[in-house]
Amino acid sequence: MAWTIAALGRAKKMPPLKDIVGKPKRQQKRRAMTAEQMMTMARMWSAVAGLNKNGK
Repeated sequence: MAWTIAALGRAKKMPPLKDIVGKPKRQQKRRAMTAEQMMTMARMWSAVAGLNKNGK
């Protein structure tokens, strides 16, 4: 990245931004979570946050 910034500083004409940045990567679609998966995630978050004092 430092090399690119230094090279752009010496350039007489700036290249198009899309040539510098490149194409955006495609994001994969996520599947919807089931109710059981959501409950598992909620329990994990509450355990990390210390909200569950009795372990349930």
